[in-house]
Amino acid sequence: MRILITAFFVLIGAAAGSAGAQPVVPEASRSAGSHTISVTGDAMIRVVPDEVRIVLDISGRGRDLVKVQRLVDDTAASMIAAAHNDFQIRREYLQTDHMVLSPTYLQCYNRPYPECDPTLIDYLSATKGLVIRLQDIDRFEALMGSLIARGAREGVTVEVLNVSFLTNDLRQHRDKARELAAKAAKEKAEAVAAALGAEIGDVISVNVDQGGWYHYSAYGSSWHRRSGHHGQMAQNVVQNFGGGGGGPSPDEEAGFAPGQINVTANIRAVFALK
Repeated sequence: MRILITAFFVLIGAAAGSAGAQPVVPEASRSAGSHTISVTGDAMIRVVPDEVRIVLDISGRGRDLVKVQRLVDDTAASMIAAAHNDFQIRREYLQTDHMVLSPTYLQCYNRPYPECDPTLIDYLSATKGLVIRLQDIDRFEALMGSLIARGAREGVTVEVLNVSFLTNDLRQHRDKARELAAKAAKEKAEAVAAALGAEIGDVISVNVDQGGWYHYSAYGSSWHRRSGHHGQMAQNVVQNFGGGGGGPSPDEEAGFAPGQINVTANIRAVFALK
């Protein structure tokens, strides 16, 4: 009887000891965590344009709508003929994009009716839009002078709405900007990690924002972009493309320097830390 009781207490003690023990966790499992670094690389490529897009409005006004419209049409036709014959611009690069006919009524202000009737038409306006694409930028200034001369007619107003400098190699420059932004992000991560006594490991995630392209000129500016966001630490790269050496171009010596196109890209990357 004494032997059986002793054995029973031994078994109870062993079970209690097993229930209170903590499992042994390997050191590697305890140290494995989400140690990361998040960086952003930005790149901008400055490109010399190889095409210019000119947007004009040709307007006329008078009391005879037929005469006003004919005057505007004749002025636009004269501009198109000069651009085609004198500057060898192809017909498909010479387009009229809108035609607007509108009345302007009498402005009576403090003059009472029937001395002044605000329902009567004072004059009629006609406006035609003209879009020209010039691929020989060296002739831009001469073309603008010719267009203005053709529009110098009585009763006609020519307004330059926008001049956009473009590049036909936008895809190539976007790819290059994206590559430079990726390198900038990696270099930033390596520099920060080294300063903290660590090294970067594998790439965990990447977010690509192609950014956009824009230009500035005396005739206006344009900005085109795609959506995206910026990260925490940015590394910037600016690179010039085209234009040759550092000396002035023939256009600059003549008083005209086409605005450069800035193509941008942004890369947000998350790296593991070793």
